[in-house]
Amino acid sequence: MAKYLRQFDAVHKNINKFETKLDNYSPSLPKLSKSEEQSKAEKFAAFARKYVAETPQICTWFYMNKTELEHLFLLSNKRDIKKMISQKIGDEYPKGLCRLLMVELIYSVLQFCKTSRMSLVQTGTLLSIFYLTQHYFSSTFDTTTEKVYHFFKEYILLHSVDCPPDSLQIFSYSESKYIVSFFCILYLRNLPLIKLLTLPNFGFKVRYELPPEPIVQTKGKK
Repeated sequence: MAKYLRQFDAVHKNINKFETKLDNYSPSLPKLSKSEEQSKAEKFAAFARKYVAETPQICTWFYMNKTELEHLFLLSNKRDIKKMISQKIGDEYPKGLCRLLMVELIYSVLQFCKTSRMSLVQTGTLLSIFYLTQHYFSSTFDTTTEKVYHFFKEYILLHSVDCPPDSLQIFSYSESKYIVSFFCILYLRNLPLIKLLTLPNFGFKVRYELPPEPIVQTKGKK
C-alpha cells in the first residue's frame, strides 16, 4: 500500500508543462491556532463551516444509480443528456452559471469515460468522484488547489486497491494514473476560473474623509 501511495505521489511531482503546476496556485498559509472565541463561535450553526465529509468512502452510485446511468448511456441527443445530468444535480447548485458549469463538468467527464471505453461501474464511480470533488471545493472559500488534488487522489486510491469492504479495485494503476492526469488538465488548471464563476465575490467599500490639516500659527518677526 505504501509503495502504491508513493507511485501516486510521483504523479504530483512530475506534472509536465502541459499540466497544472500546483505550486503556482497553492500559497503557503501560516499555521494559525484557533482562539477560544473562534472555537465557541463554531458551535453555532450560523458560524459553523460546511464541509463535505473528507473521509473517502466507496461512492460508485452516489451521483447516479445503475438504472439511471444505463438510461443515460442510451441517450444520443446532447441536449437530452445535459437535461438528465442537470436533473441529478442537487439543490445546492441554483439555476444560473454555477449549475451550468456543473452540468458541463459532468458532461465532459461522461464523454471522457465513453472515449476511454470505461465500464458502467467505472463511469458511475468517476462521475461521483468528480461530483463530490466540485462539491468539496465549493463548500468553503479557503479550499486550496492542493487540498482539492489530495481529496480527488484519495478517492481514486479508494477505488483502485482491492481491500473490501473499505476499498475496491475498480480502476487499475494505469487507468488511475490516466484519470489523475485528465483531472489535472480538465479541472485543476481551470480551478482559479471555476472559483471565480462559482463562488460569491464580494468586497467592502469604506468611505473615509481625511480631516483638514490644522493651521499652524507662526510668530511674526520683531
